[in-house]
Amino acid sequence: MTCICTNGSTDVMIDFIKHHFEKGAILTLFPMQIIEQKQLSEDFSLIYVTYSNEILQNIMFRFSPEFEVFLKEIPVFNAPEEIYKAEIKFIELIKSKYEEVDNIFRNEIIISLLRVFYLNRYNGIHHELLKDTVKHTRRIEITKMFINLIIQYFNESRDVAFYADKLNITPKYLSLVTSEVRGQSAKKMIDDYIMTEIKLQLNATSKSIMEISDELNFPDPSSFCKFFKRHSGLSPKQFRDK
Repeated sequence: MTCICTNGSTDVMIDFIKHHFEKGAILTLFPMQIIEQKQLSEDFSLIYVTYSNEILQNIMFRFSPEFEVFLKEIPVFNAPEEIYKAEIKFIELIKSKYEEVDNIFRNEIIISLLRVFYLNRYNGIHHELLKDTVKHTRRIEITKMFINLIIQYFNESRDVAFYADKLNITPKYLSLVTSEVRGQSAKKMIDDYIMTEIKLQLNATSKSIMEISDELNFPDPSSFCKFFKRHSGLSPKQFRDK
């Protein structure tokens, strides 16, 4: 799915990472990604186009791997005006062709338009992708490994140094990398993931506060409650009861 914000703004969580989606920005989602909408301005509007995973794979096969990495690792792209305007026109054209139900070549035309749709975007950003490719790819790879480590060890440690040590880099460099790639410090990424897990436990299970606190390796329920309230403004009980 590709969405283009045409007015206003909103905050969205994509795979537990917060992104600001505002007018002129392009959001690309791949299968199995998790999205949650947060704050939304009253004047927010968007246009979008959806397609099957098979069509997406067919389209992406034509591009260099860096382009797909770019779309996955930077799902919200603040596009130059010429790309923004061109993609709106493409979506409107794709929509008009989709409505031509009597056109026997409708599906082929739509797939061709989607290819041109992505080719146009690729043309607009490929110079950026080529800049310092090795450095960029390395930072993306570090961030991906860091995310996998959070998923694996979040219930053992909330300490940036713990994860940096496993990556054989310093905590300062890890936060520098995540800030550049994700727009968040390493500590913020850890805490956001843990908060998501806590909210899931509070909403989807009947586990007690003490049980959740123990599972997530907090020293005691009091520390757990303070952590949750610091990040949400509510106590775990208030969140569960609302």
